Amino acid sequence: MMTYKSYKEIDSDRLSRIPSHWNLKRHKDLSLVNRKSLSKDTEPFYQFRYIDISNVNQQGIENDPELMEFHEAPSRARRILREKDIIISTVRTYLKAVAFIDFQPKNYIASTGFAVLSPRHVVRPQFLAFYCQSDSFIDLVVKNSKGVSYPAINATELSSLTCIYPPLSEQQAIAQYLDAKTNAIDKKVTLLEQKIDYYKELRKSLINEAVTKGLDKSVILKDSGIDWIGQIPEHWGQIRMKDLYQIDKVQVGENSSDFTLLSLTQKGVIVRDVESNEGKFPAEFNTYQIVKPEDLVFCLFDLDVTPRTVGIARHKGMITGAYTIIKNKGNGAINNYFYYLYLMADQSKKLSFMYTGLRNTIKKDRFLSMVVPFPSEEEQTKIAEFLDQKTVTIDKIIQNITNQIDQLKELRKTLINNVVTGKIRVYEPAENKVQA
Repeated sequence: MMTYKSYKEIDSDRLSRIPSHWNLKRHKDLSLVNRKSLSKDTEPFYQFRYIDISNVNQQGIENDPELMEFHEAPSRARRILREKDIIISTVRTYLKAVAFIDFQPKNYIASTGFAVLSPRHVVRPQFLAFYCQSDSFIDLVVKNSKGVSYPAINATELSSLTCIYPPLSEQQAIAQYLDAKTNAIDKKVTLLEQKIDYYKELRKSLINEAVTKGLDKSVILKDSGIDWIGQIPEHWGQIRMKDLYQIDKVQVGENSSDFTLLSLTQKGVIVRDVESNEGKFPAEFNTYQIVKPEDLVFCLFDLDVTPRTVGIARHKGMITGAYTIIKNKGNGAINNYFYYLYLMADQSKKLSFMYTGLRNTIKKDRFLSMVVPFPSEEEQTKIAEFLDQKTVTIDKIIQNITNQIDQLKELRKTLINNVVTGKIRVYEPAENKVQA
């Protein structure tokens, strides 16, 4: 790792020194801030791509901006973007949302929750963009934000923050180096993310095939008469959910301290850590309901937007009373099989035909009146055990790939921070180069 020949001490709470020939400048000396915005008199049907904070993270724009018309857009959709602009979130600054507009952003508008920096000619735009993505600068933004639950910084305060300023030729070399290195890392991340998508689809396909067709590929199939199921093995029966399950709701009352807190997440029903202070908790848990191992837990509202609407409990505990818990009547249903059946339905939103109301709810009586496939107990057990084994294997593979992605993203962050702050030298002055 190459370093600079000499460094100088600086008065900064985030860095102790920088290369001797580097300087510090304020952002407003390097950029114009919020150069141009849409007016309230903009033509109502003017169309644009709207960038909100949900579209951006520390690596840039991650989610495709929504196409909308001005008359339907939020009042905060105002900041006009131009090529080589840098956008930095000034609200919820802990999210570290920063992006470099390195493309021709035709009709792109950012939220007023961003400050838009338009680099002046005294700085290389790409260098400034990498610097704004560095932990060194973002941590400074966060530190100077005000508020606890919704920390924010105004554009004037942000533009007064200092920026490390190497000579222009060095800025160019740093930008080119980081561009090449981060592009290589980003390509690796993209390939790994594609692998995750493949394994998720494989998992989904295995569940769908097993719960509706069984494990024996040679069996004759018949039309189930259930639109969201399709064909099933000829020897399978059909039954109403109410003949197998009943709603079970017992509140914990004043004994909530005796129960472990559970939550329905994308990973299923998990144990929540109350002491971690992560997420929201009610003032008291008296209205929460008791959950027993192997209970099926359903979220039967907001079904179009809830990432996971079914889970199976593995621990005794309590969960919000808003969820629906169903209890096995002992008439031949294997809970794990029906968990996978409804997980299949949830993954493809197959029950959307049953949604009612503004919150896309399935009424409990209609839910229990559904007709479902009914293999024998032995076959249900085999299917569930097969899927347990396969999904655990696939989940381990996905987790391993996710860990690789996290490591690459951390490497990317560390590389940017070390180079733009002068901890690593990537620029070779002309006088030090060997003449040919």
